[in-house]
Amino acid sequence: MNADVLPADPEVFAEGLADRVLRQFKVAAQDWFDVCRKLNEWEDQRLVDDPHPEALAQHVKVLTRLERLGRLLTVVTEDTQFQDRQFAELIASTLQDLRDRRALWHGSMSAAQREQVLQEIFRHES
Repeated sequence: MNADVLPADPEVFAEGLADRVLRQFKVAAQDWFDVCRKLNEWEDQRLVDDPHPEALAQHVKVLTRLERLGRLLTVVTEDTQFQDRQFAELIASTLQDLRDRRALWHGSMSAAQREQVLQEIFRHES
């Protein structure tokens, strides 16, 4: 950035910069939430009835990427300077949801146990 455009008061500049970065952070986090929600649709289409090994392998890759990004988002929201606790809790719960999905689809759960969990989930959504 060119020093000629910096305001005379660097404190004002720093505060404005922090506000912009926080807004952009929240927009990026919303994009992450959207992809996590769309993963649910993808799972319904490709995993619920007959999970093929290729779909399961792709699912692991997607979960890994989304979890990694979720951990990065969590680092920001766990900082004491991050004031929006509700937003922080949403990130934490979404990250936990991804971990639960990994356990459901890729853990040591048997097919019968998985089916029981899925029945419970769909029964509550109705």
